[in-house]
Amino acid sequence: MLNKIIEQQLSKVRTADLGTYNTETNTYFIRKKGGIKLEENNGYIIRLKDSAFTNTILINNWNHGSSPKTNCLKIDVTRKMDNMIKVISVGYDLTLKQDLDKYWSGWLSIDNIEIIQKL
Repeated sequence: MLNKIIEQQLSKVRTADLGTYNTETNTYFIRKKGGIKLEENNGYIIRLKDSAFTNTILINNWNHGSSPKTNCLKIDVTRKMDNMIKVISVGYDLTLKQDLDKYWSGWLSIDNIEIIQKL
């Protein structure tokens, strides 16, 4: 049986797989989140989550009412600040693997993107 405080804190976890609980030792093994780390002055192909288009604080306060035109972008990270990145981007078609004629520059939340590939 878990301590109530630990159980309460674990209920808040959203990104870790908690299916590794061992009842015999009363322990969890939580793997470190992996993946590509975003770095300034590097290019990436990303897919935007729906929340990137509905986050009014991000759109209105950070991007002066502007938002990307497509959900898949080829980006160049020009600045990184905590959980935010400033990008220069062009729309990208993953199926055809080609750039689109939709350009956008602004801030994105790292939580709103899925990194497909580092360029």
